[in-house]
Amino acid sequence: MPRGEVRIDVWCFQIFAYEQAERRTATKNRTVRQWTSDDDDMLLGLKSSGHTWQQITTFMEIPSTTCKERYNKLMKMSVVWNKELDIKVRKAYFKHRETMWQSVAREVGVPWRAVEDRAWDLGKKSLVIK
Repeated sequence: MPRGEVRIDVWCFQIFAYEQAERRTATKNRTVRQWTSDDDDMLLGLKSSGHTWQQITTFMEIPSTTCKERYNKLMKMSVVWNKELDIKVRKAYFKHRETMWQSVAREVGVPWRAVEDRAWDLGKKSLVIK
């Protein structure tokens, strides 16, 4: 290789390594919130009494994203799934699936069945944007 030329594969690796190091540093500097049962009770109480996320985050002094994520996690954990609920979900899904997917299909510009199939193909993890 002529002098002064940079190998692209080495250069790409160096950029990747630098980005990974930055990501690790950012993660190390981030504090992880340890929720107590009192925090959970307060969050659930404030939300159920009709307070907005802005009011809740101001009162609890916790970022709104953190509060929303915790609230959603608590809501998921509160459901006890069983065969009866599974059947209800299936029936409701097939009853409303066309209507549910049509708005997405209009926005994307493809038939609703194609959007539904693609969403199933992508799976839950690749559909979630954080």
